Amino acid sequence: NTANVADAKVNRGLIRMLQGRIEDGWADYGMRRWRRWGRVSSRYSEIPAWQGEDLTGKTILLWCEQGLGEAILCASLMVKLASEASAVLLECDPRMVSLFQRSFPNITVVPGQSSPHSDIISASPDVQAPIFELVVYRAQNSIQQEPSPAYLIPDSSRVAEVRARYSEISKGQPLIGLSWGSPKAASARQKSIPVGYWASVLKTPGVAFVNLQYGDARDALNDLAVHCQATFIEDPFIDPSGSLDAVADQIAALDLVLTVSNTTGHLAGALGKETWIMVPPLGLGSMWYWFVDRLDSPWYALVSLLRRQVDSDDAFMNGLSARLKDWLSQRL
Repeated sequence: NTANVADAKVNRGLIRMLQGRIEDGWADYGMRRWRRWGRVSSRYSEIPAWQGEDLTGKTILLWCEQGLGEAILCASLMVKLASEASAVLLECDPRMVSLFQRSFPNITVVPGQSSPHSDIISASPDVQAPIFELVVYRAQNSIQQEPSPAYLIPDSSRVAEVRARYSEISKGQPLIGLSWGSPKAASARQKSIPVGYWASVLKTPGVAFVNLQYGDARDALNDLAVHCQATFIEDPFIDPSGSLDAVADQIAALDLVLTVSNTTGHLAGALGKETWIMVPPLGLGSMWYWFVDRLDSPWYALVSLLRRQVDSDDAFMNGLSARLKDWLSQRL
């Protein structure tokens, strides 16, 4: 049936894109709207779909089909689009609106909702596309090109305020953000590194750690930090599950971010923050845009990809701890 065929084709497309063959895999990946699982839904089917044609004199509506991280990854590709089209509108998760509008003043950003936003209705778009389609239309050769510089813009005054608060606690020591993942959804478990493995990192002297974890797993990281007697900052003024604006200000105030493959990693990369993303072994948690064996990212200039192996998290985290000590010694 259609769903089975869609599942098979999407999987084949993902394998090809993992290998860096984006154009080869994209046609199969287009079947994602018909697979049995996933978050993609068709929107605005009454508006003609954009097929990559010239946008001179036209208004295009982009809408977010997947998670926050995927939307952040594609956001830099909108800049070129805005220089070509008469107008660009982006419909996204309400948590992203403020940050995206500041970062892309030439694009109209509206929150996603059950019915079209009034700005979309008044703009009467000529064409529409999910934002992920920009990858194939505007970044076919991105894996050979230089990654985007920082393109998300935090609020500079709030960044300075956060940095001042944290520096008072850290006594001027480097500030390092941590996010270990989530124990809930199956794909999240694959990407996560169980919190207990972070003890060797949290025992690193001469640094202060900042909790970037979100959801129910947040307390586990805090408890382990207390056990390890780490200098650990839990910010009561920032809700990691709320607006990305506040989280962006927090990340921008740090010196380094250590995270698994999640929204935190994408956000830190797009802010131009030095970030180490711990990529899971190939499997359920694999994301094609990290590819198979690259140690850098074609999407984010200051992201390093640290690749885990099956059943080796203990050795991996000991290696991460040693790498962190080397990083710290180079700053002295």
